[in-house]
Amino acid sequence: MNMKRTILQQSFLVISFFSLYAQEFSMTKWHSEGIIDLISGETLYGTLKYDLENNQLFLVNDSLNKTFSPRNATAFQFRDAITGKTRFFFSLEFKNSNGQIEKMFFELLFDGKALSLLSRERILERIEVINNPFFPATRSYRVYFLQYDFYVMNQYAEIFYCGNLLNDLLKVLPKQKQEIKNYIKHYKLNTTVPEDMIKIVQYYNQLEH
Repeated sequence: MNMKRTILQQSFLVISFFSLYAQEFSMTKWHSEGIIDLISGETLYGTLKYDLENNQLFLVNDSLNKTFSPRNATAFQFRDAITGKTRFFFSLEFKNSNGQIEKMFFELLFDGKALSLLSRERILERIEVINNPFFPATRSYRVYFLQYDFYVMNQYAEIFYCGNLLNDLLKVLPKQKQEIKNYIKHYKLNTTVPEDMIKIVQYYNQLEH
């Protein structure tokens, strides 16, 4: 009985460790088929790695190993090493909460006539508590997860922060507020998920045109 209990305890620890720590994030990976457009007009090719939290872009090829920022790179793209999809990013001006205008890297999720959807991502952590029936005390684990911050850009290239909460989103979509609320409720969309946010902004563009 003691041996069986020990085996179950060890199995639980292995499964817990794998499920909490095995997740991979694109922002920590190197990506192939990278292309960078520089403000000088030059285009560079190679393997890319990006860091949106610090607005940094890294390029490696046969002759270069260099770091770029939104000040000298106007756009970049790559094939995501995890999803296999091609992703597009642009250096755009944004007025922050202090009223200062700064250049930042944004990913373009949807290009619309009335509004386009942009995003930035962050790797955050939280503490999770697991109750194990084979241990007398609970155990805490540090879990990392990806959080998206969404923005919309109008036809005048003005960018508005809408976070990932419904109320924040509705503040930047005032003209179609009720229609958007009904659409989200009907299709059970989640404003923290990029795919759902794309559907919402696509619907807004349909309403506007």
